[in-house]
Amino acid sequence: MDRRIVLEGCVNFRDLGGYPTREGRTLRWRTLFRSDALHAVSASDVALLRDTLHVSDIVDLRSSFELESEGRGALAREPIGFHHAPLFDGDPARAEQAAARRLVTLADRYVGMLEMASGPIARVIEILATARGAAVYHCAAGKDRTGVISAVVLGAVGVPDDLIVADYALSAENIDAIIERVMGMKGYLSLIHI
Repeated sequence: MDRRIVLEGCVNFRDLGGYPTREGRTLRWRTLFRSDALHAVSASDVALLRDTLHVSDIVDLRSSFELESEGRGALAREPIGFHHAPLFDGDPARAEQAAARRLVTLADRYVGMLEMASGPIARVIEILATARGAAVYHCAAGKDRTGVISAVVLGAVGVPDDLIVADYALSAENIDAIIERVMGMKGYLSLIHI
């Protein structure tokens, strides 16, 4: 099985299946996916998600501001469970400025995210655990908020830390496309001048 799944509208969609756990088990393929901006999927992407990958639930980690700016795209018309579960909500420019004052490194930001969003993270895990079929969670880039959820999920089921780090690092393979995508989103235009 390929971890990366090519979609026309996404640049960072992949399967979390296949990872071994410390107990000698293996995560089931085609059950849990992480992604970037699902609002940009094409009609053929929708068919793949619905008919081939059998996605029953989508967890959108974007803020209300991002969701209102970019919308849900073609998936809004599908009979797929939609769960808006922002880790942080409100004006992203103000949140980014506040975070920059408090947190110096990316690692600091991720630890801060775990501390400040523990309730929303727990809600996301509950949604994923009770999905009717395959589930996908996403933010705008599929790297930071999505990466934190991935680390929590993979850690909770016993995937070794080095594999969790390797999963996070896979986003770097598409970083130029991710940055280009995010910088073209209306919800991020206000962040460019920070």
